[in-house]
Amino acid sequence: MPPDPPLQPNLNLPDSEDLDSGVPSEIAMQPAEIRHRLHRLGFKPVTDIHFARGRWQVIAYRQGEKRWLQLDENTGLLLSDRPAPY
Repeated sequence: MPPDPPLQPNLNLPDSEDLDSGVPSEIAMQPAEIRHRLHRLGFKPVTDIHFARGRWQVIAYRQGEKRWLQLDENTGLLLSDRPAPY
């Protein structure tokens, strides 16, 4: 098996500034789809949805507790669920 080729020093990685804009990609889920997905997961109401740092950032309530959520832009996969800081 041949060795892996060396990494290029200027290789753009997913966390790079170039690919991590404040605008969702063309294939990203729409805010209405994100809201619907969260409702099915028991998050009601969803009070804020915006896109930042390559993810959907959401403030929503579950069982009366305010939560800060992060979701994958393309799949809607819940990546983070924490108590809302504000």
